[in-house]
Amino acid sequence: MALSRRMLTPTDLWWDAPRLESLFHPMELEVSPFGAMNSYETKDGTAVVHIDLPGVKKEDVEISHEHGTVTIKARRQTKFGDDDTTEESYSEITRSFTIPDKVFNVEQAEAVLTDGVLKISIPKLPEDKAPKTNISVQ
Repeated sequence: MALSRRMLTPTDLWWDAPRLESLFHPMELEVSPFGAMNSYETKDGTAVVHIDLPGVKKEDVEISHEHGTVTIKARRQTKFGDDDTTEESYSEITRSFTIPDKVFNVEQAEAVLTDGVLKISIPKLPEDKAPKTNISVQ
């Protein structure tokens, strides 16, 4: 099977504008670590979540908890250019994860943003505070 080659027309360029735009901004083609998430539990039972948020300021991060779901929203705005031309880049990301309210103490959670990495630590409830329910068999 032979491959055919043809010349690009202005219409081809218009339809392929997003690809062509990336030629002018090659850094946008790179895979971005923005929002990559990793989670683990420490030996003492604390749930720890790391989220990569390079270029995000702490005032642009919002963390909420509702019905066992923790949601992180982050916004990043970047300006670059010189005196003649200035370009802006705006990114927003939302990440969510569920955490059992009866096992972890979300009210004692701590969040720290350091060097573009958000670390959320949620301690485990003590064994005696964790609710235990007996269900009778009939």
